[in-house]
Amino acid sequence: MKRPALLLALLAACAGGQKQDATALLREAQADLAAGRSDKAQREFEDLLARDPRELAAIRGRIEAARKRGALEPLLREMSQRSELRKAGERNDGTGTRWSSTRSASPSSRPATRRRR
Repeated sequence: MKRPALLLALLAACAGGQKQDATALLREAQADLAAGRSDKAQREFEDLLARDPRELAAIRGRIEAARKRGALEPLLREMSQRSELRKAGERNDGTGTRWSSTRSASPSSRPATRRRR
């Protein structure tokens, strides 16, 4: 096998492993939540969201874990503040550019998409 093809095969295998790891972590977090281990489940859901902030199952799980722990109000307040900051950033940008919301990427490294007007 030529080197470029080998490299592509290796990268594909690594990416598949990450998806499997995330799926396994999601299942574990859901099982912990169902078993009443909401503190552990909360941490696992937050780990998943650090990888992919748009993972809907992890968002739902995080909310449910916070509800079971009696910590729903602080979570909702945090989510509201983040939403307001993101909206303020979009309004103050002035370029018409909308940045995707990720924890790890800085604005300069995020892909830009144009808003429809």
